[in-house]
Amino acid sequence: MKERKVDIGKAFREVTLIEAAIGQAAREAATLHKRLGLPLVSWRNNQVVHIPPEEIDLVNWTHEVGDEDEDDEAEAE
Repeated sequence: MKERKVDIGKAFREVTLIEAAIGQAAREAATLHKRLGLPLVSWRNNQVVHIPPEEIDLVNWTHEVGDEDEDDEAEAE
């Protein structure tokens, strides 16, 4: 595998690149957990939740960075 040089300063200025990488990693993790029959662990409403593999919907999968915290912030206000 060829190594790429990454301008870390540029990567942090362009947050969407980081968000895309995190989203891709989350989708890969969800796919792996579903395939292996393992629950996903997530954070929702200030709690750790286990999502059973049969409830992991890869067709409609969306993961935006911070999704889990938006509900928490709204509740805190």
